Amino acid sequence: MKDSQRQQTYKILLEDDTFFRWLLCPDREIDSYWQQIMQDNPETKQAADELRQIIQHLGVRETHLSEDDKRELWTRIETDYRRKRSRKRRHTFLRYAAAFGLLIAAGITVWYYSSGSSTDYRSIASDINLPGDRQAHVTVIRPNAEKIEIEASGAELRYDAEGRLSAGPKTVETAASADTASLLSAVAPEDGPDCLIVPYGKTTRLVLSDGTLIWVNSGSKLIYSSVFSGNKREIYVEGEVYLEVMPGKAPFIVKTDKLDILVHGTSFNVSAYKDDETQSVALATGSVTVATGRGKKLETLRKNQLFSFAGKTGVFEVSEVDVLDHISWKYGFISYKNERLGEVIKKLERYYNVRILFEKEAVDETTVSGKLDLKENISETFRSISRTAPVVFEAKDERTYEIKINP
Repeated sequence: MKDSQRQQTYKILLEDDTFFRWLLCPDREIDSYWQQIMQDNPETKQAADELRQIIQHLGVRETHLSEDDKRELWTRIETDYRRKRSRKRRHTFLRYAAAFGLLIAAGITVWYYSSGSSTDYRSIASDINLPGDRQAHVTVIRPNAEKIEIEASGAELRYDAEGRLSAGPKTVETAASADTASLLSAVAPEDGPDCLIVPYGKTTRLVLSDGTLIWVNSGSKLIYSSVFSGNKREIYVEGEVYLEVMPGKAPFIVKTDKLDILVHGTSFNVSAYKDDETQSVALATGSVTVATGRGKKLETLRKNQLFSFAGKTGVFEVSEVDVLDHISWKYGFISYKNERLGEVIKKLERYYNVRILFEKEAVDETTVSGKLDLKENISETFRSISRTAPVVFEAKDERTYEIKINP
């Protein structure tokens, strides 16, 4: 095969996402499809075999490359061919592998290397319950059995480079329960993780030791190191957070019980409440790579894209969105467009720490659009919804309300 033909075949294969799926995680249907192509096109088979060797050598596991990755990769390949045409094919393949490695190994290979964790985040999160008390405080539990409580909603918690923690006003320091302290310390006695608990009805802002900013929504738990060390920065989220990740030498990884998110210097929202059917990642700036099922499915997101993952079915979807609708809570309001009323009610229950009774079938059939100022009291919020939707709210007691749909 001539160099020009080989270049063209490489380009066609690299632009076909099913080619990577066939190499890395084929099913019966896709294997049959590509085997037929190989049988009918010997030259394509030769190029595919050569690319397979390169990809296996690099340890690449990504089944999809973004358009930017493809363009950068192909630019390097074309430059290499123009400069080294006269060299032997073997040398060309090695340089191709090096170009491929510069692009992929720094991202995808590091992603898999870093995503493995010895910390049992799920056990820690499941053993620390969110308080049901309306007056509950934002709380940090540290592995040295120290418990720090912050009364004010929206207060800032800040770690310095040495892991020292400063908090907002009205801070109370007490001893954590023996069970909780031993649980955290048992993970890594010398530098075990801290656990942040933000109860229903409260929010807070967290500054990590590397300068990363995290806005934490009501009803959330975060587990993280007071000082990051080694070759990765890693946190675990149950609930909802908005992050502005500080660039650094070590990759930054956000974990939930269903997703791993590799961050590329980015601001984005993660919603991973335990009682929600779907977990999501909404990208505001930069890019992130999201994996499900320990890397079985990978997607790299662009600005204003939403990754939604249904945990029960394992189905995910990437869609174009107005990202403000997904991060507006950070600014103190809820923005929603043609959203099921039941989903809006769930957000209000968490934010105001109340219980709202309703007939599920009727509420699920009702969609609403609008904007709610969360700084208003809940009665005014209900009135705002009633202006745009056929609903009536009734107070049962101080913390319980009922919603009815008008016929």
